[in-house]
Amino acid sequence: MTRLILEPGSLSSLYPDASVSQNYRVRIIAQVLEYHPDNATLTLIQVPTLNSSDSSTITINIFEQLGDISGDVIRKGTVVNLEGFYDGNTVIVIDIYPINGAHLNVENLETIQSLNNLPSFYHDSGSRPNAR
Repeated sequence: MTRLILEPGSLSSLYPDASVSQNYRVRIIAQVLEYHPDNATLTLIQVPTLNSSDSSTITINIFEQLGDISGDVIRKGTVVNLEGFYDGNTVIVIDIYPINGAHLNVENLETIQSLNNLPSFYHDSGSRPNAR
C-alpha cells in the first residue's frame, strides 16, 4: 500500500526498517526548496501551510526523469507530487510532477494527514501496515 507523506524529512522515522531488500512505496507531496543542476538533485521540504514543527528536508535524484518532466518541477517554490520507493537511504523516483498548490490549504492537508493515520483494511494487525 502506498503511503502519502506530507513531511518528507520524516521518512526515516516512519520506516525505520526500510532497506534495499525491504523498501516501501511512497507518495510525497512537498515543495521544491532547491535544484542542484550539477548532480540533478532536488531538495524538498514540507508544504509551508502544513502545521508542523518538522522543517527537515530530503534530497532526491531526478536524473532519470529529466527528459520527461516539466520545467516547473525544478523551480523553487513549486509544489510537487513524487511517487517512488524508499529504501532507508534514498527515494528512488518513479514519477514526479507539479501540482496546483492553491488546493493545498491547511484543512485539506490536515484531512489528508488524518486519513494517512487510519489503520489499513487490507492487512492483519500482525503484518506490516505499510508494506509495498
